[in-house]
Amino acid sequence: MDLLTPRSLDLEKLEKFQKQMLKQLMSLPTNTPDPAINILTRILPVEAQIHLKVMTLFINVCTQPNESLEKQLSRRQLCIKSMNSNSWFIEVKTIMLKYDLGNASEWLDIQMKKDELLNKAKKGINAYWIERITSLAKLYTGLRYLNSDIFMPRKIHPILRIKHQSPRDSKRVPTKYKIYKEGTEDHCIACDCKEETLEHLLTECEAWNNLRDPILQTIKNLLTTNENVREEDLTCEMTIQVLMDITKIQKIYRVTSDLMSQIEFQSRRLVFLIHNARYQLVMKDQSKKKAA
Repeated sequence: MDLLTPRSLDLEKLEKFQKQMLKQLMSLPTNTPDPAINILTRILPVEAQIHLKVMTLFINVCTQPNESLEKQLSRRQLCIKSMNSNSWFIEVKTIMLKYDLGNASEWLDIQMKKDELLNKAKKGINAYWIERITSLAKLYTGLRYLNSDIFMPRKIHPILRIKHQSPRDSKRVPTKYKIYKEGTEDHCIACDCKEETLEHLLTECEAWNNLRDPILQTIKNLLTTNENVREEDLTCEMTIQVLMDITKIQKIYRVTSDLMSQIEFQSRRLVFLIHNARYQLVMKDQSKKKAA
């Protein structure tokens, strides 16, 4: 991939394959927004990975002696080839312009070590994709509770690094992220009286009160043990934020790792119970329609 950069159609196929693979690994539905996958796994799109490989090879050329054949060839190609050329070195030039990395010809004479050049390339590529992915995430209303501002490539999202309280915890993680795509029904299947939004599903629907109330009270009790959290801080919006991604308020309220682990256990448990109860109703509803 560092020598043969795929064209748009092939690149689309590779991107599609990576997205499908990551969603399957995380047991997420196919309609999960793509930015959520990048943010949670911290894996960049295939295009970014290929561009980094291309830049790594070019940096190897840049750090060779001036009399080397590879360096002489690169100088000639960058000098005489137009931007419409299929030359690999013109591809490098295009990539460097995309990530604001400067002039490719100047890199051949730059007095920097290989590691320094590689870090510079990584920084430029990362900055571009961080901005693009986080901007896209903000366009999805279902992702507004996901802590996307801390997205950093190659570092797993902190919510996935929270210490598990029980063996069941890990199995509940995929269910929690499926909830990001709940709330697409015209009405709530449980109470049949309101549009099923994320807020309605998690905090408002009276059909889930027996499941919800004891766990929410436990979460509130845990939160208020932290002297930085007051009773009046526990609004509906903050409750949903805690249920969906507590890492977004961790620094604001100085929530310790141990307390966050206990709260996350309860939130995963609640989301899991509501999701399962809702699923049972959906199955019953489908059975009735088939029988009719």
